[in-house]
Amino acid sequence: MKKTYLIFSLLAVLLLLFTAGLVAADRPIVKGVVYSPVPIGIDPEVTPPYGDYFTSTQSDIWKRDLALLRGMGANTIRVMRWDINANHTDFLDAAYNGGINPISVIVTFWMDPHKYPDISTPEARKKIKFDFSRLVASLKKHPAIRMWSIGNELNAAWMYGSKQDDLFSLINEMAEVAHAEEGVSQTENVRMIYI
Repeated sequence: MKKTYLIFSLLAVLLLLFTAGLVAADRPIVKGVVYSPVPIGIDPEVTPPYGDYFTSTQSDIWKRDLALLRGMGANTIRVMRWDINANHTDFLDAAYNGGINPISVIVTFWMDPHKYPDISTPEARKKIKFDFSRLVASLKKHPAIRMWSIGNELNAAWMYGSKQDDLFSLINEMAEVAHAEEGVSQTENVRMIYI
């Protein structure tokens, strides 16, 4: 088994949202980390599976790590890279664990200027929203899914920093897409976050 390392960081934004009273008292407090395992010596930017180590092919990594995450008291993870065309059912089932000490998953819809160089034109925005709706549609019913995340540091200069009006209006449109795809009953929960 290849040695791997975990990139853990606190989900401070989520903790602030949940502790600021945005979640009812009968809902659990999020104790989470960003989970992005990468085998030592691999550059996920240029090497398949490009950071998506959440398929059954990579189960030796995440089976070990889910046990470690549970052991440290985590109940939520945010995954960064997620290939919409890959099968992640085994990973999500293992995270949910039959509802016993489950780990909820925040799936990130990855976008950056390489994947989506244009976020301004109606055609480009339509494509991005279509891709996002496919992600939501494919995962919305799995009990391990807590919410959706869009990108990472998208307002940074190297991302879409010079197009913030376009970026934030697009994110609002994507939230509408998610709510429409999930249906009215699921929109009561916090299901979207931009980080």
